[in-house]
Amino acid sequence: MIMKNRNLFFLTFFIFLLTISSITYADVIEPGMKTINLNYKISNINNYPDYVFLLHGTPNPDIEIINSSEFSFYKLSTVSIYAIKKADFNQEILNGSPEEIQAFFENNPNLIKSNMTLDGSYGDVKIENPLKEVTIILEIKDLNSNELNIEKSKIIYTFEDGSQQEESIEDQNNLPEPSRGMFNLNDYWWLIIGVLLVLMVIVIIIVKFR
Repeated sequence: MIMKNRNLFFLTFFIFLLTISSITYADVIEPGMKTINLNYKISNINNYPDYVFLLHGTPNPDIEIINSSEFSFYKLSTVSIYAIKKADFNQEILNGSPEEIQAFFENNPNLIKSNMTLDGSYGDVKIENPLKEVTIILEIKDLNSNELNIEKSKIIYTFEDGSQQEESIEDQNNLPEPSRGMFNLNDYWWLIIGVLLVLMVIVIIIVKFR
């Protein structure tokens, strides 16, 4: 019995170490790469003044009120948006313990969970890529006592030089790609060198047989 408990302890500890290691590895940026910040904004949130909108995710945030400003969160988090009528919302929950906050989101019948989950990061790109950050504009399509329906309406790519590219989102499962940053000279340097060498040979031949 003691041996069985000991084996169970070591197995649990091993799984814990694997989990921590995988999270730590996922949080490390590979050399030559950079993480693109991902922001969100609800364009028509002010059309619903009788509601409070909340973020709740894993591993964080525990709870956060959102308004018409842009918002973001930890890149490894998966987050949901909730709505609750102001008359039913107790501000004290913002200072509650993690257990109280979790119980609030699991058991409060007045909370309306959105149909969408949000990711914290756009992803990693090569450091030479001119892309700096990405903002996804969300739009509330329907809000009633039973559902909160949100869609991605457009995406804004911001580049290192301050310029922006705005694209409409037609497919909720696929984001339009930025027009800049897709071509990277480092990916084609062998081809470029080859073309230059061929041109040099042609020039030498032309000069020699003139």
